[in-house]
Amino acid sequence: MTRFAELLDLAVAGDPVAAELFRQRARLTGRAAAVLLDMFDPEVLVVVEPGTGRLPACMDELRTEVEARSVVCDDAGRSVVPSSFTGSVLATAGAAVALGALHDDPLGPWPALPAVSYPDAATSGNRLRQPFPCDRRPLSKGAGRRGGASSYRSG
Repeated sequence: MTRFAELLDLAVAGDPVAAELFRQRARLTGRAAAVLLDMFDPEVLVVVEPGTGRLPACMDELRTEVEARSVVCDDAGRSVVPSSFTGSVLATAGAAVALGALHDDPLGPWPALPAVSYPDAATSGNRLRQPFPCDRRPLSKGAGRRGGASSYRSG
């Protein structure tokens, strides 16, 4: 049995059977991408699929499928792009969620950090404390940049 990475290496090296498997996979991914584009209508859809990141023909197949099936996407070459983080998908996805909130509102309030268990040098056990000294208490209704109880005050 061939591992996925080995199969991808074969396709990159020019093996026609392996390359066709990845092109077929890209066409199926393109169908799913077209549905996502039609449902959410984002400006850009980043595809994190190893074949599209390393085999340009796969990205072409995926975009062709998107253009054939999507109702809202009129330029798949601009709207559908490969990820530059093909080797670290999970770490990148986690960071994208956190950075998404910052990107949406860079000056807005961040929720208080949860308590984390740290070893305490003064005692033999662990104690719970905030990882950073911060005080984020809700402002009174109507106060703050946004107003309402969702605003926070640092102090």
